[in-house]
Amino acid sequence: MQLRKRFMTFLILIFSVFSFVFGEEEIKSSQGIISGKLQNGMTYYLYQNKMPENRASVNVVIKAGSLQEEDNQLGMAHFIEHLCFNGTEKYDKNQVVKYYQSIGLNFGGDLNAHTGFDETVYKIQIPTDDKEKFEKGMEVLKEMTLKPTFKQENIDSEKEIIVEEWRLGQGLSQRISKVFQETLFSGSRYKERFPIGDMDIIRGTKREVLKKYYDKWYHPENMAVVMVGDFDEKYAETVIKKYFDYAETRDFIPREEYKLKELPNNYVTFKDKELTYVLLETVTREDYSLKEMTGEENVLDFFKNAIFQNILGNRINDEILSGNNIIYEGSYYSMDLSKDRLNTFYTVLNKEKIREGIKTTVNIMKDMAVNGISEEELVLEKENLRNMFENMAQNQESVTNEEIIAGLRRVFLNGDIFANNKDLLKYYNLLEKKILAKDIQKMAQDFYNDNQTIILFAPEEKQTSVPNEKELENIVTETRKEPVKKSETANFNLKLEKPNIQAGTIAEIQDMKTFKKIRLSNGIEFLYKETDFEKDNIYISFFKEEGSINDSDTMYLNSKISVETVKNSGAGNIGYKDINTFMKGKEFGVDLYIDNFNHGASIVSSKKDLETALDYFSYMIKEPQFSEKYYSTLMTNVTESIKNRKNSPTAIYSDKITEILFQNNIRKRTMTLEDIDKINMEKMKAEYKEKFSNFEGFKGIIVGAINEKKAQEILEKYFASLPVKNKELSSNSANSERFLDIKYPQGITEEKVVAGVDKKVHVTLYYPLKVNYSKENSYMCRVFESLLEISLIDEVREKLGGVYGISPAMSLNRYENGLLRISFATNPTREKEVTEAVKKEVEKLLNGEIKKDSLDSVIKNYRLVYENNQKQNSYWNIYLAEKLKRGMDYEPYTPEEFEKNMTEEKLKPFFKKVVDKSNYIQVILIPEREE
Repeated sequence: MQLRKRFMTFLILIFSVFSFVFGEEEIKSSQGIISGKLQNGMTYYLYQNKMPENRASVNVVIKAGSLQEEDNQLGMAHFIEHLCFNGTEKYDKNQVVKYYQSIGLNFGGDLNAHTGFDETVYKIQIPTDDKEKFEKGMEVLKEMTLKPTFKQENIDSEKEIIVEEWRLGQGLSQRISKVFQETLFSGSRYKERFPIGDMDIIRGTKREVLKKYYDKWYHPENMAVVMVGDFDEKYAETVIKKYFDYAETRDFIPREEYKLKELPNNYVTFKDKELTYVLLETVTREDYSLKEMTGEENVLDFFKNAIFQNILGNRINDEILSGNNIIYEGSYYSMDLSKDRLNTFYTVLNKEKIREGIKTTVNIMKDMAVNGISEEELVLEKENLRNMFENMAQNQESVTNEEIIAGLRRVFLNGDIFANNKDLLKYYNLLEKKILAKDIQKMAQDFYNDNQTIILFAPEEKQTSVPNEKELENIVTETRKEPVKKSETANFNLKLEKPNIQAGTIAEIQDMKTFKKIRLSNGIEFLYKETDFEKDNIYISFFKEEGSINDSDTMYLNSKISVETVKNSGAGNIGYKDINTFMKGKEFGVDLYIDNFNHGASIVSSKKDLETALDYFSYMIKEPQFSEKYYSTLMTNVTESIKNRKNSPTAIYSDKITEILFQNNIRKRTMTLEDIDKINMEKMKAEYKEKFSNFEGFKGIIVGAINEKKAQEILEKYFASLPVKNKELSSNSANSERFLDIKYPQGITEEKVVAGVDKKVHVTLYYPLKVNYSKENSYMCRVFESLLEISLIDEVREKLGGVYGISPAMSLNRYENGLLRISFATNPTREKEVTEAVKKEVEKLLNGEIKKDSLDSVIKNYRLVYENNQKQNSYWNIYLAEKLKRGMDYEPYTPEEFEKNMTEEKLKPFFKKVVDKSNYIQVILIPEREE
């Protein structure tokens, strides 16, 4: 359980679910949206946003997806999405991608697309501080979406890429997906219209079939241009009109809307040898048409759903923390389709207690339906939601373009309104009094009494007793007949008692121009920087460069469990079962960690909750709790996960790689059952005390919305008060040797793992790096990785059609020997061909074959990322941490320095020595059979 609230995750949820048509005057779309229609009927939306500066996110949205396909077109909506990047009237083949790369964009990141049941969306991020690049970017986007050529040669070459994309979803994922298709989508158009399509149709695709779909649905009245970012609105509007307002002569045909069939009361058991968990899913369907509701009803529907989901989550969490070890995890979520909403309540069960888990799951919802919720519970959850909305409103200016644009897409696709964070808070304050306890109980009753499709997923193994479908039905039916036990009343008035702290003082403050260096009376050093990127968030990092690297194997294992136990056992007068309730209405999180090379804590908090967060941190450090019940639950879960690894081909594959590459080093491999026997409460306590009782050598960072006076106050109270045995050595204490010196295999190592039922092979290549860590070497490795990724996409994906995704990653750091890793999946019949092609691209770079346009793209992308990072608290956290670790002289390359140092002349000799083409480790996962 993580204490930290995930503000931005919830923000994204708001924008993607807050879908209403309002009639009331006081509830309307937020100001600032400029919208209109071009003469040809195309819609456009503009919205100014400053995060990041000098950038715009632009989407072209088509109100059509796989549901609009005819029987001979299955997969054409998705196929067209691919082809729009693959040749236009003005830009042949992959020149579209090449142009965007030439201005520093990344394919798959800054340049992407997706196809759904009801929509197809093309997405780019372009600079706005260069009018030539901005207009050119918009012109190329217009060419992509309005002028694709669909040459048969391009169609034929793209087929293989789409087949490889389909192949990635095969195996266990496909088998699970088929269960949902048969149970939730049966009898509806959705069942046969999953966006990936029919591969027999894909393989035989002809231009005229694609053109028929494109000409019908890529009509301007069915399209919108959505732009969010840092731009002049009038100018941006002029550019959209310039490139997208073409004359249209085709007739417009509105799409037909489709619904799901009513779900029956249905019980399904699905067993698979590769499953590593027991999952119970209970699904209901709602006829869901927002247009039939008033604006106020729509708002209340959203807020009620959020509160219902959170309260149900509390009940699940109470069961998890009960010590019964019946349920490990659970949640409730909704999936909105065009005319339907699927509501799902799921739990992950102990496979030794499946029947008890089913009964417990039924009773959690039954309790809410029969007994309802208390007023205290509702008030607490309302306050929790309000605080979340307040924090979001405070940080309105830090919301990124990508988080906003999803909401504007839904304005076009679904007729929704768009509400920014401040308006969202206003609506909540206006309407939350109308949300009553009986409303939440009614939602539980509606779910409990509705037709339900209940699916039990479980491993297929002799030692696990899994109820069949009739038994599953009987367990549910009998549980429904039994008297319901009312849940225990939680303590909703929890307050953290103030810890007894003897404050220290500040010894010295140095102004370092862009930040302050503060030395405390106990010798601990902090770097402090006030920022306004987020108006209400403060980030504190507190760490020591030590970690567990020099611990014995036994204490290393105990370190992995000790911090998890302390984090989830409570603090002060807050017990482990009280944490979830205590955190309601609070916006802070405290995270402790012990990794191989560092240990410490990170604190994230709003201004309002900062002192509570620091009090909580103080208790965790000075008076750590080790709950026996939490420890028992955690170890039961960990033990089951270890036992279940044998079911997973990918886990078996990963373990084989660890065995070959890392010689099963305990710090690289997964924990085993033998390891569990070495962990106990006394050793955990000893390990925790050793790491968090003497703070000699600790350093810290404070970044965010906190002024210097307040920063000094908390440093004096919470950090200068920490015990340091030798404060003279604290800021510059010499660390013991911290290097994990694993010797990788020499020469060529090729191994195969045969496991699972699938239609693909996984290939992983490792090349040991032959260079040592330095600042310049790390940047050169970064360039090597980027250039290799571009060439692999060009040559192995686009030209060869051998993969859908391929990801090189180069790791070079101060703590262990470096590696180049390349991972991909492909057709079993093409494994050797594709693998050799990958090795060839590596060899080209080793031989100094650097494409100038690719290097230019990497350099320009560095500038874009660098400029964006300057306005991110996360960047300043990393930057200041490097200052503390490397010395005050450390500075990352500026874009100008990066361009000056990353030249062909300097890169070629480095590339020739960075790896040895005759020293690699290749491990392949091959299915036992295809199915």
